[in-house]
Amino acid sequence: MKKRILAFVQLPPPVYGQSLMNKYFIDSKLLNDNFKIRYIGLHYAPAKNKNKSGLIKKRTFFLNYYFVLFWNLLIFRPHLVYFTISVTGKAFLRDVIFVKLIKLFRKKIVYHFHNKGIIHYSGKTHLDKLYKLVFKNSYAIHLSSLLYYDIEKYVPKEKVFFCTNGIPVIDMAQFPKTLKNERPHVLFLSNLIASKGVWILLEACTLIKKKKIDFVCDIIGDWGDITPKEFNNYINVSELGDSIKYLGPLVGEERLQYYSNADIFVFPTFYPNECFPLVILEAMHFGLPVISTYEGAIPEIVDNNKTGFLIRQGSAEELAKQIEILISNPELREEMGNCAGNKFLEKYTLGNFENRMKEILCEILEKSKPAQKTEIV
Repeated sequence: MKKRILAFVQLPPPVYGQSLMNKYFIDSKLLNDNFKIRYIGLHYAPAKNKNKSGLIKKRTFFLNYYFVLFWNLLIFRPHLVYFTISVTGKAFLRDVIFVKLIKLFRKKIVYHFHNKGIIHYSGKTHLDKLYKLVFKNSYAIHLSSLLYYDIEKYVPKEKVFFCTNGIPVIDMAQFPKTLKNERPHVLFLSNLIASKGVWILLEACTLIKKKKIDFVCDIIGDWGDITPKEFNNYINVSELGDSIKYLGPLVGEERLQYYSNADIFVFPTFYPNECFPLVILEAMHFGLPVISTYEGAIPEIVDNNKTGFLIRQGSAEELAKQIEILISNPELREEMGNCAGNKFLEKYTLGNFENRMKEILCEILEKSKPAQKTEIV
């Protein structure tokens, strides 16, 4: 008989790394063939909606999820609850209430972390107590051993499993490189948030342009804490109009085609919650050398000087230098891109993710079995 797993997870929309990986999890044929998975998909009201109606909507969502969780714990009677918990802020305090309900039913929990930040709040007495309550007698899945430091205080290593993200393998024949770029194309893909390195990238582009090096930088993403006015003012003042192309928040095949037509992928992030960016995996899948930073698990994904370059956070000079090296050396771009593509196929496909998750869940369920009583003769 299949073991029952209740997945309590955030799902698209909106589409972002965690919600996408959660969807891959619940849709996985391999996992559903091996376990009886039932899921509760969480969709919360946007955080920016802070008026009275927005607050009522959030409370309604919360009460609805609480009731649905209660009903599934009572009727479905899962052997394991799989919970992609939020670890900081008001979202964590909300999730604590769900955890208490799960523990009230004495259900084993495995937390799958797609974010970080616990270490910055664990020194606060009230939060320290809550973290201890939440993670006591539970299991954890994290994206990389490089991120274990964030939960080390609360989850012993023997109860932690590591599973890298993975994405579907694409038929590259559908996305042929339609042109041989006379001007090398640099690609950046993320919402336009300062801590994702947008200003660092623009400053690096300015430095490269001053050397009269010809290139195009394609920027794809929705507006974040950077406004169109701020962005366009910088482009105009720095005279980058012929080198920077802002393409908006592209999705689907149109977005993938820009990976195919790019020569270099850059992601100079210093975003504090950065863990395991899917955009880097996508770039590697398309055989692009990647320039990124020592943030989260990125040093595990990008092999410095082999599949790309890792630079100091906030250093436009270093970013400009490495972009310039790759622009001026097409053979090195191809070599690094081939290494990146091979590493993706070896480690970061959706199949790799599914197989590893199956192993982890089987091991947790085996460990969770009650000890058999020994008969005394």
